[in-house]
Amino acid sequence: MSKVLKIQPGDVVSESNHCYRIINTIDFKTILGRSLETNRNKVLEISKLKPIEEIPEEVIDLECIEDKDWQDAKRKYKAIKPLIKNHFGRKVVSERAKEVGVSTNTLYKWLRQFRNAGSIDALLSQKPGIKPGTKKLSLEVEAIIDACIKKIYLTKQRVPVQKVINEVLSCCRDAKINKPPHENTIRARVNEISPSEQMLTRESRERARQNYGAFAGHFKGSYPLEVVQIDHTPVDIILVDDVHRKPIGRPYLTLAVDIFSRMITGYYLSFESPSVTSVAMCVSRSLLSKNKLLLELGVEGEWDVWGKMDVIHIDNGSDFRAESFQKSCDKYDIEIDYRPKHKTEFGGHVERLLGTIMREVHTLPGTTFESVASKKDYDPEKEAIMTLTEFEKWLVDYICNVYHQRFHRGIDTTPSKKWDIGIHGENGDDYIGLGDIYGDEVLLDFLPAYKRSVQRTGVSIDNLTYFSDVLRKWINALDPDNKKNKRQFIFRRDPRDISVIWFYDPTTKEYHKIPLADLTIPSLSLWEFKRAKKQAVSEGLNAQDTNAIFDAIKRQRQYVEDASKSTKKARIEQQKQKNNEANNSNQSIKQSDKPETKDNRSGLSKLVKRKFEGYSDIS
Repeated sequence: MSKVLKIQPGDVVSESNHCYRIINTIDFKTILGRSLETNRNKVLEISKLKPIEEIPEEVIDLECIEDKDWQDAKRKYKAIKPLIKNHFGRKVVSERAKEVGVSTNTLYKWLRQFRNAGSIDALLSQKPGIKPGTKKLSLEVEAIIDACIKKIYLTKQRVPVQKVINEVLSCCRDAKINKPPHENTIRARVNEISPSEQMLTRESRERARQNYGAFAGHFKGSYPLEVVQIDHTPVDIILVDDVHRKPIGRPYLTLAVDIFSRMITGYYLSFESPSVTSVAMCVSRSLLSKNKLLLELGVEGEWDVWGKMDVIHIDNGSDFRAESFQKSCDKYDIEIDYRPKHKTEFGGHVERLLGTIMREVHTLPGTTFESVASKKDYDPEKEAIMTLTEFEKWLVDYICNVYHQRFHRGIDTTPSKKWDIGIHGENGDDYIGLGDIYGDEVLLDFLPAYKRSVQRTGVSIDNLTYFSDVLRKWINALDPDNKKNKRQFIFRRDPRDISVIWFYDPTTKEYHKIPLADLTIPSLSLWEFKRAKKQAVSEGLNAQDTNAIFDAIKRQRQYVEDASKSTKKARIEQQKQKNNEANNSNQSIKQSDKPETKDNRSGLSKLVKRKFEGYSDIS
């Protein structure tokens, strides 16, 4: 996997096997570099740049990392954090080394490791092994720790952590637990509690709100990607399926917005209800360049937003507190700030943005409007004409070419202009420069993870079987820590395309793409598969019979191809009929001597064009 491409002034990059030191950034597409070979300056395209010494690296899946190893890596990161953004001299580094109690060379080594990889997992000091479970402790011990923290630590008495440790060990003795947790493990559980929650329970609600509150209309952010707010909403529109153009329901939109500039950093659109997967997919899209997305959707425009955010504001629901998502954010040094329940002011910016988008959606055919009263006699299912792909194209076009370019009162300029100022500076304002560019492999860190053993037929997830030759050596492999059990391996899957999964090889530390065992099965989304299963049940088929389900999907897609051909033919015939009608009409006008002015015809043409503009490519 490739290293992170760093494009700040002073960094060294490669283009066409030649090395350049970056002098300055010109815009979001180009930089000025000086050749290390000829010492001449050259304008370089960012899309053609590569990191220096791009070599295969050992990949460590986050699910494999033990708690103690991860805490050690975070300790090292805390030590080097003040030195990361600038290149300080040896004197400053030596002073910092004394503060944290390590040698100067050690601190330099940690800095080098982090800068080369751009993530905390580069600081892991040893090869992690497969975890026997999601938690190292038994459920009984975890329950004791949790109860003691709530009973003793999260109270107004503000007792020290040592009191919690003593109580946990005492309860373990009473429960006759032979292996009580280590003191550091108990401390780690306490440290997992957010500072805002500790202040809320140990001090006062008002002080917690004053210290950690993000109030709508006042919280603006100091620089791009300092804080990103994420929220979800069902979209006020009924969409149709790709086959029969029949209504199938409302999609859900997960949206991320940069507080400083109000630029949208990422989104996730699906028929699946909001979940931690929705947030993870939205965050990964926020980190990545949008050029590939625009190309795939066929949208003309600019969306020059990429790079990691410092803090994420997100819902406080339990669905969004998954350990895997927390660890993914830790890897990229992204802090998660969970908004308190029933406190809408903590997510005001993104909620207002969602409201703005919904008002635009209310102009589309098939909209449900915001209430039953608003619909009146309008039937959204009858008027619905857009598929999910067509709506996504409309949404991205709106984001790039309307919302980002429109004046925003909250920042007194357009989001795109504010973002440009924050990145490149203007009139002496502070700026942060272009952020690191991550490769598509960053997506793997945020994809949903599954643990499965490898059977002779392959790997099964949701009754779908995946197989590749790379799995052969692991068929019926035993757990090295418990020979009575089969070994569990880590697999990751993109909900947008479940025709493949990614297998993490624990020996080579690499990911391998594993396709469905039946290569004739088309690529499809998780939602499409679930819908097909539901349809199978309604038709009296066995929902576990994946062959019958995929046969149905293939037939439906053939219907699409046949329908598109017949539709094209029908359109041609329809156009011929319209032309004939127009000719007959013109003849009637001529014969009745009732001429129509050129201006009137032109005005009518413009009116019709405006009325149907935006829907001409919708089948």
